[in-house]
Amino acid sequence: MQKGGVQRAHGAAQLPTPIRYELPYENRAAQHVEAKRKIAAAAKELIRPGLVIGINGGTTCTELARQLRAMENVTIVTNAVNIALELHGQFGKRVIVTGGLLNQNSYELVGNLVAQSLETMRLDLAFLGASRILC
Repeated sequence: MQKGGVQRAHGAAQLPTPIRYELPYENRAAQHVEAKRKIAAAAKELIRPGLVIGINGGTTCTELARQLRAMENVTIVTNAVNIALELHGQFGKRVIVTGGLLNQNSYELVGNLVAQSLETMRLDLAFLGASRILC
């Protein structure tokens, strides 16, 4: 195989290194930090004690989770391992993590198990991050 070529597998061909369409999490976390803090602060203002909120992965949602450390009596449902770890051991919070396959670039759990986990959940609010919006 030549450098940059494909690898032959049973019934398929694949690239030896997958093409990455988004920056690694750590790179994205270092960008627009102040804007993420402001967005997270505005989102936190919507959250009241007793609510069940969904938070997906991403750098702005991670900032929201950090800001929620001081809030009590909330339940957080997430598909992101890093969000769960940000809130781990925090008094007055329940953290529910969906199942799924770990996406190495985003720390999110993805796939059918996520959808199955959420089928039985009732969220009062959901906060979803987005890397880009295409028009």
